[in-house]
Amino acid sequence: MSIRMKGTNAYGHSGWLTHKCVICSRSIRVGGTIIYTCPKDAEKLRAYFCEADARNVKYKCPFCGEQLITI
Repeated sequence: MSIRMKGTNAYGHSGWLTHKCVICSRSIRVGGTIIYTCPKDAEKLRAYFCEADARNVKYKCPFCGEQLITI
């Protein structure tokens, strides 16, 4: 089984496999890179951070101050 990347109706398109970084709007692929999230704000704000922005905020959520965890 292969994953095709083009088209929203294609089998396994990356829309279900990606998140957007809250700070820089970079598309982060699940399983491809490290994704950081705030355990407190993950549900209501969908606060996901790329590795570079998590390092810039010193691995603390800029919204509530909680320690970021990896997915």
